[in-house]
Amino acid sequence: MGSTEARALPLVSFHARIRQDSILAAGWAAHLARAVQEARFRVEVRSFPTVSARLDAWLSDGNALPGKGQLQGVAAEIGVSREALYRELARRRAVMPPQSRDITPPSASGGAGRR
Repeated sequence: MGSTEARALPLVSFHARIRQDSILAAGWAAHLARAVQEARFRVEVRSFPTVSARLDAWLSDGNALPGKGQLQGVAAEIGVSREALYRELARRRAVMPPQSRDITPPSASGGAGRR
């Protein structure tokens, strides 16, 4: 991972730059729009009543399950305990044929993807 640098900028200066630079303003607006879409999606995923529905929605948005030992981040993101996520993954693996144990979302998820 690369290094990150953060700098403080007075709000008055930021507002002045936004007013003066239309490219910066458009980029900032696009950034805020993406952040709102992502927040809405997270809220929608967490509104589903079951772990299965939450996982389906999360996977249908193009996410992939991480490697072993990193599933607790997925559990936190979809708002369930890691034990509940592990049980759901085990249930899915148990009903799948051995040659296709890859956990993927259903082909027609019914709408939790970002718009």
